[in-house]
Amino acid sequence: MASKYTPESGKNQLKRITDVQYEPGKLLMPIEGYEKMKLGSLEEAIEFLVAIVPDIRRKAYIAKQRCQEPKDGLTSDESASIFLYTMEWDPDCVYSLLNRALRSEKRQALRPWFSYLKLMLSALWKLPSHKLVVYRGVKLDLSAEYSIGKTTIWWGFSSTTQSIQVLESEQFLGKTGIRTLFDIQCSNAKIIRNHSYYTAEDEALLLPATQLEITGKLDSGNGLHIITMKETEPVFPLLEPPFLLSEIKKKSKATPVGSKSKGSKFPAISIQDVDIHHMINNMKGSDRWDFKDQQVTADDVKLIANELKTDRNCRELDISKNGLTSAAVHYLSAMLKENMTLEKLYLGQNQIGDDGLRALCEALKAHEKNTLEVLSLEFNRITDRSVPGIIEILNLPNLTLNALFIHSNRLSEDSKQKLTVLAKTRNIWIRLD
Repeated sequence: MASKYTPESGKNQLKRITDVQYEPGKLLMPIEGYEKMKLGSLEEAIEFLVAIVPDIRRKAYIAKQRCQEPKDGLTSDESASIFLYTMEWDPDCVYSLLNRALRSEKRQALRPWFSYLKLMLSALWKLPSHKLVVYRGVKLDLSAEYSIGKTTIWWGFSSTTQSIQVLESEQFLGKTGIRTLFDIQCSNAKIIRNHSYYTAEDEALLLPATQLEITGKLDSGNGLHIITMKETEPVFPLLEPPFLLSEIKKKSKATPVGSKSKGSKFPAISIQDVDIHHMINNMKGSDRWDFKDQQVTADDVKLIANELKTDRNCRELDISKNGLTSAAVHYLSAMLKENMTLEKLYLGQNQIGDDGLRALCEALKAHEKNTLEVLSLEFNRITDRSVPGIIEILNLPNLTLNALFIHSNRLSEDSKQKLTVLAKTRNIWIRLD
């Protein structure tokens, strides 16, 4: 069980929770490149850091020995990477030097950290993301640097506490003097107590490049300035996820989800190992969202569809070859009733059947201003039962559809003939064979 907060543990965590004044306060180049590194052991991950971080080999050894029975489904190396980050020693340690590099405009300063970042962020990606109100602060007045309605990026890893009483202790901000308290409503906090050298139960970690909107400011008197913030998603991703899509695809085909390869040091990786929210975030701003053959589930489609209800950039969604059933299509249908920009939808090589097609038809009928031009439905077990619905759609006066792929289904020759004649009349290109 995690220990309660004590003055001693507070003293050890003081630097990590109160270093916000070192954030650059401006937009930097994104954190990327590390995701292309091979996922290795902790010993391998620190090799490029030996000349940078004093005594790192010995500290890494301690971390690895302390993490022989890791929790939360992490490997010993993954847990130890977080553990090493939480260890503090003089004159410099991993926490201080890594955050210095993350906050630097010179992105080449991050290169020696790539292997370690790959391991640590892979570990953190496996931990659940929590929606929490957390706090951090500093014994300075930073209120002039944060304007209501503006956003800021915290580029380093941000240690926070869930207990405001912790920050009020004399080990942190105290109750007198000049202070700035940050009250943060976050949605992706990582609880690291099971992998921390200091097991204070309230510590939560925010990932690098977290974007925060300033929602309020208060001068409460007695030198205390309170700034309220909420986590928001940037227009473009500023932190690349630690897994490449090609890596996910390759490993998920090699090893079934939830199993481990015999003799392998690493668990199988599938799309479920990567936070789907971050994958969606990577595609924001793009006109094409590609999830083809990525083992997405109905729950993943629900998240994708919810985002596309209000997205104004995506013109093309490819979600083919995923074995999806009608359950997933109902989420897409709800999206189509609201989306005003999607032009191409590829749903081929799934298993949506007649029920799924019926949901799509209902969506197209309900949305008078739909913009769909291309619809791909091949290899989906669609039968003659769906033909009346298709005919109704093709006869819609406001139809924008100009290409329909519905070949390799279970349609009779009579049904194909009816659809061919109607499509020709409506000047719609249709493929049935």
